[in-house]
Parts: sequence; C-alpha cells; structure tokens
Amino acid sequence: MDDLLADFVAETREMLEASEGELIAWEKNPGDRTHLDAIFRFFHTVKGNCGFFDFPRLEKLSHAAEDVLAAVRSGQRNPDAALVTAILAIIDRIGELNDAIEAGAEFPVDDDHRLIAALGEDEIEIVSENTAPAHEPENGPRASDAAVAMRSIRLPVELLDRVMSGVSDMVLARNDLAHRLNQAGTQPTIDGPFERLSTILTDVRDAITRMRMQRIETLFNAFPRLVRDLSAELGKQVMIDLEGGDVELDREMIEMIRDPMTHIIRNAIDHGIEKPADRLQAGKHEIGMLSITARQSGNRISIVISDDGRGLDENRIAEKAVANGLISAEQRASLSREEILQLVFTPGLSTAEQVTSVSGRGVGLDVVRENLEKVGGSIRVTSTAGTGSLFFLTIPLTLSIITGLSIETGGQRFAMPQSYVEEIVPMSADTVDYSRVGDSALVTFRGQRIRCLSLAEILGVEHTVAEQDRSLLMLRMASGDIFALSVDQIHNIADMVVKPLPAAIMNTQLYGGSTLMDNGVPVLLLDIPTIAINAGLVSETRAPVARPTGEAEARRKAAGMHAVLFTGHDGRHLGVRMELVQRIETIGFSAIEPAGGSLRCAIDGDILPLVGMAVQDLEQAKIDQEKTRLLRLSDGVNELLYAVCEVRDATLITGDLTPVDGDEFIQGVTLVDDRMVHILDGHALFSKFGAIPKPTRSWTCQIPDNEWARNILEPLIESAGYELAPMDAEHADIVIAMDDEAVSPLPHVITLRSRPDAEYDDEMRSASIYRYDRDGLLSAMHRIRKEASR
Repeated sequence: MDDLLADFVAETREMLEASEGELIAWEKNPGDRTHLDAIFRFFHTVKGNCGFFDFPRLEKLSHAAEDVLAAVRSGQRNPDAALVTAILAIIDRIGELNDAIEAGAEFPVDDDHRLIAALGEDEIEIVSENTAPAHEPENGPRASDAAVAMRSIRLPVELLDRVMSGVSDMVLARNDLAHRLNQAGTQPTIDGPFERLSTILTDVRDAITRMRMQRIETLFNAFPRLVRDLSAELGKQVMIDLEGGDVELDREMIEMIRDPMTHIIRNAIDHGIEKPADRLQAGKHEIGMLSITARQSGNRISIVISDDGRGLDENRIAEKAVANGLISAEQRASLSREEILQLVFTPGLSTAEQVTSVSGRGVGLDVVRENLEKVGGSIRVTSTAGTGSLFFLTIPLTLSIITGLSIETGGQRFAMPQSYVEEIVPMSADTVDYSRVGDSALVTFRGQRIRCLSLAEILGVEHTVAEQDRSLLMLRMASGDIFALSVDQIHNIADMVVKPLPAAIMNTQLYGGSTLMDNGVPVLLLDIPTIAINAGLVSETRAPVARPTGEAEARRKAAGMHAVLFTGHDGRHLGVRMELVQRIETIGFSAIEPAGGSLRCAIDGDILPLVGMAVQDLEQAKIDQEKTRLLRLSDGVNELLYAVCEVRDATLITGDLTPVDGDEFIQGVTLVDDRMVHILDGHALFSKFGAIPKPTRSWTCQIPDNEWARNILEPLIESAGYELAPMDAEHADIVIAMDDEAVSPLPHVITLRSRPDAEYDDEMRSASIYRYDRDGLLSAMHRIRKEASR
C-alpha cells in the first residue's frame, strides 16, 4: 500500500505541473479543444484514484472541477478568466493536499466550499489563499523524515534508454562467453570469476530494468477495489479475475494504459454486466465475471479484458452514431457488424441514457484509443449479444528482456516467449493421441481435444525429423484458448533481449522481434498470438455460464458445432461432434466378430461394440479390403467404435439441423459445402451401444463355491474386471449368492435364482436375477459400484 500511495503522490504532482501549463494555454485560446480535454482528463483521473485511497476532499474538489469542464465541453458554458482562476485555485488546493499526503501530515483545515462555489458563473473573483503549513500530527512522521525516505532524482528518459541498451548488450556478451566456456570444458581458474561476474551482471540488469520496467501487477492491484466499489454503487455483483501480473513493461507505458484500462472496466460494469435479477432471468449466474489477462510476445504486450455481460448492442450503437451525426443512414446500411462495433471508439459516442458519476458524458473509449495510439498501440473489440465482450489491447515495447524458449524446425532456430508454454510433451508420449482429420491435425491431451499446428507448415519449411520424434508445445493464449504446436526439437530456456524488426518483416504476421542466442547467432521471435488468430484458434468471445436447456439449439447455432465428417459404409455423408471423437483407428477385419446380432471389435485389450456396419455386410467387407477405419467415440465414461469408409474433414457447422424421421441415431441433417450431411445423435448411440466401463479400481467379488460358479460365473466376473475374493475372506465389495444358499446380511449382495420365472413369486423375482441374465447381472454390479462411490 505504501508503494501505491507513493505512486499516487508522484503521479498527481506530475499531472499538476502539466495541467497548469495546459490551463494557461487554454485561457489564451478557449477554442482549443486539445488543452481542454487534457485538463478534463486530469481531474477525471484524480477523482478515480481518490476513490481508491479514500481521500474524500480531493475527490470532491476534482469532481466539482470535472463537472464544470464537462459543461464547457458540451457547450453549456463559455470559459472565461474567472473560471480559469477558480480552477487554478482548486489545482493549488489539490497540490497542498498532495504535499500533506506525502509528508504524512494532517490536511489543512481550510474550507473547500468557497473554492467549489467559485466555479459558479455568478461568483466574484477568488483571492489566492496562502494557507499555513500543514499541522504535523503528534508522534507522526515529519516532512523531513518523509523526504529522506522518498529520496529520488530525475533523469532524462534518453539516458535511461542508453543505459538499458548497454546492459542488454552486456547480457548478450555474457551469454556468448558462457557458450564459449562450455565448449572449452571445465576451467576452474576462469569458471569461478565468470560465475561471480554473471551474478553481478544479473543484479545490475535487474536494477537497471526496474528503473524503467515495472510489473503490471502494480496496475492490477487497484482494480479489485475499483470493481468492488463500482458494482456496489450500481447494485451489481461482479468478480474480477487477474492473470499475468508478472508481465513487465515500461513504467511510462503503465501510466499510459492506467486510464484506458480504468475506462474499459468502468464501461464493462456499467454498460455490460447486468444486474443480478436480469442475469438470472437470462440463465446466467447472478455474479458477473470480469477477466483481465496480460501476456508478453516479443516487443509487444497483449491485454485482454473480457466480461460475460449483455454484450454490445450493434443496432443501438449505430442509432446513436447516426443521431450524433458521426455516420449517415446510408453509411450505416453498408457497415458490417465489426465496423459498427468499432464506432464505440468515436469521440462523443455514448449509449448511456443519463449522465452519472460513472459514465454517460461521451468521454472514455475515444480517450482509450487516443492514448494507446500515442505510444503505437492499438485496440479492438469483439462482442456477442447476450454473451459478453472482449477488448484486445496491444502495447509495444521498444526494448525488453524476456524469458524465452529456443526451438528448432526445418533445421532453423527460432525463439518464443516462455509465458505461453503450458507444457512440453513428446509426440510419442502415451498421454498424447495425435491424429489427422483431412487437412487438420488433432491432439487429445489430458482428456481435452485440441487443434494442433505444425510450425514447419506455417513457415513453409520441411521437417528434419520423423513425426514420432517431434515435440508438442501446449500453448495457452491470453484469451484462455489452448492449442498444440508441433516442432522438430526443443533446445533451452534463457533470458533473451528482444529488439524490434523492420516493418516489412513484422507485416508477415509471423514474427514479433529478434534476439541473439548464446553463441551470438540471431534468431527470429515467433509472434504466437498472431499465428493463433490467423489459424482461427482464438475465440472471439467466451461464454463460461450455463444457459437453460431449452436454448440448446439456439446456442449451438450461435456458437457453431465442430464436427468430424466421414463417409459411412452405407454410402451416406455423416458427421459426429468432435468432442465425442477420442481417436481415429485403423484395424484389420480379423479383429471384428459378430456377437448376438451385433458386431464386437477387439482393440487395445478391450472388446468394444462396433456400429456403422451391418452384421450381414461383414463377410463381404472382409473380401473387399483387409482393413477398415474406425472412429473411437467416448462420452467420458463409455466407449464404442463406429466403422467408416473414409474420414473426410473436420469443420465448423453453423447451419440449422433439420430433424429426420425413421433413424433414431441421426440427430438431424444440415448442408456443408452444398452437400447434405447426417449428424449422428451421440446420446442415442451411447444409450443403446455404450459399453459398461470396467471398474477404475480393483473391486472384489465373492461367488458361490460350486462347479457352475467356477465354470460359468467366474469367467464372466473376471472379464468384467473384478477380482475374485476367496470364500473365507472377511470382506468383499460384492457378494453373489444363489437363492438356495444362506448368506449373512451384507450391503452389497446379489441373489441369483436357478430358474427363469416359473415357481417364483413377484417378490422373489424382483429381489433376484436369473443366473443366465448376463446384462442384468453386470448392470446390478455396476449400480452397486456407482452407489458406493457417492
């Protein structure tokens, strides 16, 4: 908190000094809107900061000045010398209060009402007040003590840049020397001094970096309180999720984005996130979610601010823009939705119905874009009605030292920010299932089905290693999306000095900068976010909240459905949801056998049901071909196989599903590239064919001690994955007894009757299972496991 307070004092003092000059310049030329906007933003920023630190006097003074300047901006009041004098008096008072905060002294006791009242049009000239020195609290810190604790000097930014550039070159030279020493072997007389030199250089580098660089968490720390106060003021419930606080960027950049991010957060809470009652009615959780994520990629910082509110209203934005004369009705008709959404950054556009202390004055997002463009940054917004909005901020860095990962593909070395890497996995690992569907590659990793990109294909080079010898990088974007990147080889992680590239190279949208390896060889730094966006792997919006089940089809149509397309053995063009596809198998027909009117397939030590092929077609299929392709489907518990002739492609289906009659396993039909595709109904398939899973732990089962049980029942129990418990065992998870045996009362007992139904009353039939009812017995055992696991 002390660090934040010190930053507040220094920031306020700098803005005070700048605002006085702006105010004088504005007095000379009242028609200059630039100076007026700068003064307005100063008071707006001070007011917001004061709310966080609980300085009501400062907040009241700045709010009063902001109201008057807002009237001038809207043309409701003309500026004059008296107004400028009154505002200067408030600036002087804010300066006095700021000095008292820095000194740890009590505020001056002077009444602020006269200064605020002087802002009115009918007030007389204000006489400059020289207040007495702030009274020092008893046993409190003295101003001289604060001055000693806050010792600082001012240096030209150019000088700091030169020092940082020199240190960066020293880091590169250190890395080169370390590489040469490693090649030369162990040299005790040199290795020790080099290690000390390396440690000293690391400390110096950290100190120099902190002169200009600062963790963005110092900015993030103020947002939870801001969200809390705003949501309480507006009668809403909002949670904030912050990620990437360890990202470092230039202190000046932090100050430049502080106000823009504050504006976006205020707008998200005021305009975007609904009140609890409205959210519940829309099928959302009553608590709204605001997420802020920062990532560093080369010489750029990417910040994503997202909310799960109502989203931006395209029609309302367009209507306001037309009403305010920003665009004509003809232009509105020709604009796309994306272009209309970008109008929120136009000066003076606000969709608020009334002016409040939070929003509605028409200032905000235009200032956000202006401040970002001043430093070479950019901002864009995407939104889905009823789901939420995402603001993508991109901030450049002129020079940066990051932790990077060195990789190789096609015989060439590249680097990438280590912050994106979630995990590194060999392609041949047992935990990875890699398969190609058409032109797309898919990876199942830790139960999640994700897309896989090949770096060699992206760069247009040839792989130098076999597929099974490559490595997969699991990369997570700032938006939360995750995908895999296939590379030939992983080298090492090291500190990398990132420097900008010429515009022609940056325009390829593949690289975010350049750096030097330990051996002095220059390499290109991959622009991971842009690569992911160009590949369509970054979601435009995220909808983490659940909707009522009655809206399932509407949600599917809005978000689309990822599906695997294939040709069935009956010649139809079929599709199945990608989430159900665990992997694609190729297997010989010798592993497929008919069983009880259906087909079964032995695969990976399991016997699974096979659908998609009729029993009578099996013999002819064996004659026509030796192998067949199978889709291994899973609902998370059960598995089954679907026989296919050809896997065609993986695609996103956004069209309507038209229900069909006569086939219980088809959810509906849709058009893909002007071709009718039948979409399988996963629920119907698994409800009829899903195999009962084997127990996840070794369950024990005790069976009767007779010849029938040993010859018939024992193989069935073992094939289902149970261990047989000896008859003298004190405990068994499941006990199977015959109806003519006396068994001690146990919680998990299954009684088998010797004859089907004859000679048994209703009570006995309901309490027992016929000993040759295989499905009934296995279902009863599965039910006991399920109840015991609750």
